[in-house]
Amino acid sequence: ILDKAARAAETGDFAEVHRILEMLTKPFETPTNVAEARPPSLARLDANTVGEVGAKAAEILQDADFWRRLCPELRVADAASEGACASIFEASEHQVEMLRAAMKRDGVFALP
Repeated sequence: ILDKAARAAETGDFAEVHRILEMLTKPFETPTNVAEARPPSLARLDANTVGEVGAKAAEILQDADFWRRLCPELRVADAASEGACASIFEASEHQVEMLRAAMKRDGVFALP
């Protein structure tokens, strides 16, 4: 990602550099591009964008068991979690602020 931004900047295109800077300096604010508010789908992960070990990295990142080994409490590909995520989640502004505060404080939050 940084190499791509650097190559673009060398040609005078600083948009990607500004996007990265915004994400790094304001990690908990709503991004300018709303599409960046959610992580990219691993199903669309392009192995070429992850460097020399791209194919292996893509394979590992798409393996739910990898994430379970990393943190057994995660509900990766858990049927109950998938069912909960399948429904539309709505939160009041107060709930959003509480979740945002938990993310800033703990680096993670749990949905009710």
